[in-house]
Amino acid sequence: MTTCELPTFEKHFNDIIDTVQNDDEDKTRFRKYVDDITDLLKNRACAFVAVRGDAERAQADALRDVEPVLDFLQLVAAVFEPSFKAIRIGVGGDLLTKQPARLLIAADKSFIQPRENMLFGHRLEMNAGRLQQMRDRGFGPLIDALNKPEVERTEFERYLIRSMHWVADAERQERLENRITGYVTAIDMFFATKGEPLTRDVTEGTAMLLARDLATRKNIMKRMAEFYEMRSGVSHAGTATFDEVAVTRLKTYAMNFLATVCGKAAQFKTKDEFRAWIADRRLGASDETTALTTNT
Repeated sequence: MTTCELPTFEKHFNDIIDTVQNDDEDKTRFRKYVDDITDLLKNRACAFVAVRGDAERAQADALRDVEPVLDFLQLVAAVFEPSFKAIRIGVGGDLLTKQPARLLIAADKSFIQPRENMLFGHRLEMNAGRLQQMRDRGFGPLIDALNKPEVERTEFERYLIRSMHWVADAERQERLENRITGYVTAIDMFFATKGEPLTRDVTEGTAMLLARDLATRKNIMKRMAEFYEMRSGVSHAGTATFDEVAVTRLKTYAMNFLATVCGKAAQFKTKDEFRAWIADRRLGASDETTALTTNT
């Protein structure tokens, strides 16, 4: 990728004008156009960027860079929109064509496509007040992590962003089995490690984080074990028994889990530190948990 600064831009076009077979009057007029454009861009743009190389790779890089923004908007929709609307957010357009990229909001039971089944007139408002509401719900450390350059994020903050991605990906899915995969992955990625029984870690760890009393923790453990079995059935056997009610409950767990682990971002820098903390809780160390905010 190459960058052309504003003075270079001006000189480049004046050089082109000098090579054009036009009379002096035309060249003067063209130079006036360049001057007008330059004046318009002063203090508004620092550079023009031209992509050199593979266009498909450039598009993939651009979509990768914008993905966390789309995921955060999808998370906001999941928090504030009624579940029956099932709002999906994505990018339309194609960088390889003349069709411009755009932010699209699609209604339930539709694909995210331009001009088809759009939820016209719908507003997903993002302002300082909405961001504060997200902070009030526990997602402040996630917002702070998104505002950091990649090199300044801790490993734990990167896990928060990936967990947000899997929640957002689940929200975009129409098929229930795909939503289950996304929600479970958003949780178990914090526990996954080689050589240890992952199911126990996920069920017990989730229960300890989301509930205070023993009865509620046992209930969450039981349900998380069922969800994990469902996910395994989808991933390995291609079949599983589940319904909308179960998937909605799993979404509740995933959202509450993400909000709760966000609160641990200042305490842990790595996933291993978090897992060690969970292991200590199993052995009876005192813990500070966030109570589940919805029915289990």
